Amino acid sequence: MITITLPLIGLALCGMQEWEAETYKKNETGEIYASQEGATVQEVAKDGVRSISENGLLKVKDAVGDANSCKALGDLIDRLQPRMEPKHANHHHNIAVELLPEVRDVVYRVIERNYNFLSSLLTEDAGLVELAMMVNDPGAAYQKWHADTVASPKVAKLFSFFIALDEISLDMGPTALVPRTHTQDFIDICNKEVTRTKKAVCAESFAPLSKIGATMSPGDMTVMDSTLQHRANENYSSRRRRIVYFSLAGPGVKPDGSTYTLLPGYSGHILKEYKTWHTADARLGGGGEEF
Repeated sequence: MITITLPLIGLALCGMQEWEAETYKKNETGEIYASQEGATVQEVAKDGVRSISENGLLKVKDAVGDANSCKALGDLIDRLQPRMEPKHANHHHNIAVELLPEVRDVVYRVIERNYNFLSSLLTEDAGLVELAMMVNDPGAAYQKWHADTVASPKVAKLFSFFIALDEISLDMGPTALVPRTHTQDFIDICNKEVTRTKKAVCAESFAPLSKIGATMSPGDMTVMDSTLQHRANENYSSRRRRIVYFSLAGPGVKPDGSTYTLLPGYSGHILKEYKTWHTADARLGGGGEEF
């Protein structure tokens, strides 16, 4: 079973309705479709788009469909990015990766199993704008509230797809997200605040009991609108949090604000041609950043 759900923590405020998890099955090709009798893959894709349009995020249960692929990629990340000692000042790492076999296996599985949803969300011509690993070592502090891009009707929509490689519990500092802070209501309110710090305070006060912690199991995926307010939480466990993610942007001018963590060789790739995205040597390259 594949479950797409919005995991609410506490009560939802500011007019946001609490709603039950929606359960999905998979068809012969592994794509998701609604469990309701007679529902089609296209109808489920439409429902997923509606959900993320309303809330700014969506959790897809078992988006990869293969635990061994997640473990292999996690092991690769540990070799490429050694674990930081507790005394190290920087425990967050956001680094562009090449499409090595382990990375390709996970990313291709996600795209293949969820292609109808992805193409409905952005169109088949959506461009790859980020491909990176995110590592959060024990001792990592929480971030300030922020959005990855600046909202504007004049720029393309950008969505990020975060794939868990581990069992991510609350003590590991999963990303916290504030539903509906991508909406025009929130933007109108918080755009009156002129500094990034004040915008962060605005985000925190917008829906104080509606924060969502992106706890996931290996292979789960959280989809996020890039204009949604979010932050990494403190990792006070003894385990590192390992995620691989990619971002897609629709046609049009790319929005400001994103780190666009992508190696130069992957610029220009589009969703419908994902099977032809090339692989590269086993090394890390530039284009990313530590934060």
